[in-house]
Amino acid sequence: MSIATVAIIDHGHRIEDVNNIPKLLIQESGAHWQWQLEEDSPSKEIMQHGSVTLVIKPELFFVGARAMAIYMPAAMKWNIFLTSPEQQNYAIFSVTRIAILLNSPFAIFLPDSEFPISAALDMVSSSNNLDEISEFLLDRYGPPSKTPIQIYSEDSKGHWSGNGYYRLAVNA
Repeated sequence: MSIATVAIIDHGHRIEDVNNIPKLLIQESGAHWQWQLEEDSPSKEIMQHGSVTLVIKPELFFVGARAMAIYMPAAMKWNIFLTSPEQQNYAIFSVTRIAILLNSPFAIFLPDSEFPISAALDMVSSSNNLDEISEFLLDRYGPPSKTPIQIYSEDSKGHWSGNGYYRLAVNA
């Protein structure tokens, strides 16, 4: 299974101000970015399609009206994030910097596919904020794991599972 690691955060911007998100991120990191648009502007894209894609290497962002999903670099698959403290540290550091910059109080890490819990990603495009997504996860799947490794399990044949989520408090 090739499952990406995703973090969801609030972006704290009105749809009309979404254009400012890359500027904030670039000021922080100096990274190059590119919108992937079907419409005239990012805000129009969100209104028409529910989200807009923003590429800032090496991450990929899906920006919804009230939250955004950050896809970790391709090499950081979900099972690697769950089992590698080094990869967890990298992801947590990167996401924390972005979350602080955009005033998000916490981040939620989860898989992008294969497991039922990944349905929460659809809520980014449905104009839900981070609190609503967190409430959905709590109601449907219970409390978050205290650590990423607690999500990972393996059966006697070596098949792994990772249907869970990790919530990280962001200290500004």
